[in-house]
Amino acid sequence: MKMKDGRIRMRHKAEHEVDLDTGALLAVTVQGADKDDPTTLYETLIEPTEQIAKVCESCGEITPEGTTELAADKEYHSNTVLWDMRDTGIRTYMSEAKGPRRDWKRREKKEQKALYANRRRTRADRYKSLMRKQGCPRLFYRPSRRTHW
Repeated sequence: MKMKDGRIRMRHKAEHEVDLDTGALLAVTVQGADKDDPTTLYETLIEPTEQIAKVCESCGEITPEGTTELAADKEYHSNTVLWDMRDTGIRTYMSEAKGPRRDWKRREKKEQKALYANRRRTRADRYKSLMRKQGCPRLFYRPSRRTHW
């Protein structure tokens, strides 16, 4: 939808999940542009797991373990997402947006532990190698995160 000043208002955004080791595109989901990124992350993570389970079931093979690590942009970073991923056994590698110091007095300790674990991992060499792979154009073409329809 074109606005009066010439800008285009987004109606949808496309998100994709890519295996950074092989470069295989695992899932593409189209989300409403009115949803925030941490909310849409869950559907994007569930889609490839369901598809791989269907393929394995039809072939009679054992279903693989699913997503074990998640490298995402800072738009997906939230305390809730970090705790949910930790609770399901997924290691997160998400950079934090710059902001004020966090006040942990009114928050649960589990959120603080999940955030600090993520922060520690983003300073490690594994995070740096994942970010290099994520930005490598030879692995896959990374389209614009938001698509206008």
